[in-house]
Amino acid sequence: AKNEEIKHAVLTAGIASMASGKSISIGESQESSRPPLTGKEGLTRVAIESWLDGCLHEGLAAKEVTLQAEQASDPHIREALIQIAEDESRHHELAWDILDWALQQGGPELREALKAVRDSLPHFDPASLETNEELQGLGALSLRHRNALYEKHVSTSRQRLNNLLEAQ
Repeated sequence: AKNEEIKHAVLTAGIASMASGKSISIGESQESSRPPLTGKEGLTRVAIESWLDGCLHEGLAAKEVTLQAEQASDPHIREALIQIAEDESRHHELAWDILDWALQQGGPELREALKAVRDSLPHFDPASLETNEELQGLGALSLRHRNALYEKHVSTSRQRLNNLLEAQ
């Protein structure tokens, strides 16, 4: 998944280059390792990060990029977006599998931590995502569309998490 995310950065830099008419490249990652956690703390971190980064963000990205690919008029951009969407969908389902496993391993404290994070999600701020109409041919979604997609995805993800929490 990490290597696929790097590939996504390269692909999107190519799309941005096409859109801007300028050469855009990505640099070396500035990512630093953080100390590993073990035991209940490590399991809680894995569960919360799987929920936020995978179940929510990767799932939303998969849906957004699928729609972007459908409306992209350039075949090279469409193919890159389809590839990204397929990868993001796999990452999304991997996160749900990890979350399910973590819930099977954890106890009531883990369930409570997930409930707290589930209930503290921010509301979508459409003003933060202005979409240039000229970019819609490159796959950019309108604000209205992104807002509706976000709200639906969060709602269905919360329900899926609730189902997992009840099953444990």
